[in-house]
Amino acid sequence: MDDQAASLRTRLMGTNRTVQRDDTTNKIPHSIAIVSGKGGVGKSNISCNFSILYAKHGARTLLIDLDVGMGNIDVLLGQRSSGSLYDFFTRGVPLKSLIQKGPEGMEYISGGSGFHQLVDLSSARVSAFLDELEAIQAQYDTFILDLGAGISQSHLTFMLAARDIVVVTTPEPTAMTDAYSVLKYLLVHYPEKQPKLLVNKAKNEKEARNVYSRLVGTLHQFLGASVVLYGVLPEDAAVSSAVIQQSPYTVSKPKAAISLAQENIVREQLHMLNGISNEQERSFVQKLRTFLSGRM
Repeated sequence: MDDQAASLRTRLMGTNRTVQRDDTTNKIPHSIAIVSGKGGVGKSNISCNFSILYAKHGARTLLIDLDVGMGNIDVLLGQRSSGSLYDFFTRGVPLKSLIQKGPEGMEYISGGSGFHQLVDLSSARVSAFLDELEAIQAQYDTFILDLGAGISQSHLTFMLAARDIVVVTTPEPTAMTDAYSVLKYLLVHYPEKQPKLLVNKAKNEKEARNVYSRLVGTLHQFLGASVVLYGVLPEDAAVSSAVIQQSPYTVSKPKAAISLAQENIVREQLHMLNGISNEQERSFVQKLRTFLSGRM
């Protein structure tokens, strides 16, 4: 993985070149990769509800389910998808036809259980994926990428192409240990990406701050590095209730503590984005093309 990291890092530095854009067809969606060190920390549920809230606040949002072999976005949304990325890569179904409508006008593409086959696909199919994604990106303000747990080669490629990387953890010791491993890897090999931390299932603000302090303290001690706290989401019975009902908690329980906390995060992020121009930034798809070209 270290050799692969060095190669990807070289290509990543190349994507930092600025390019001039002269029309709206080259619009760049803000891309957010939601990742975790281990499963069971609520990453996919958080991705779904972030997508709903961004759409609720006027951002045209596309959620892409890239959780390798564990695609469950449609279940969490309480919907049934007619197709998935698996169908695109194995049967050539057009990407545009796989886009489904969700709550608040958000849209999503289901991953399907066979998406792990991406790494084995021919260059023609990967090129087609990039071409079709690039063709639709101007329709969106936000891409949210639900990635699987840990750092695999495919996870890393999508992470590095995204503008923001948000690592989800909980106060559980194993979750913190695995989150630290992800943060450490990114900070050692790709410090310019500046990953952020989201603490989920916190009993209270004090516990969340303790989790953040412990992780940052360890990072500073061994790496001389730090990370930004993206936000805190409380432990809330509304989450399990929503999963059972197959209805996102921001829809079924909009006044629940976790819904309000996540909405506050979205408001803060949108406020910050309003002051940032990305007109000269290379797009998520362009960066992804650069990274994936190493396999073609």
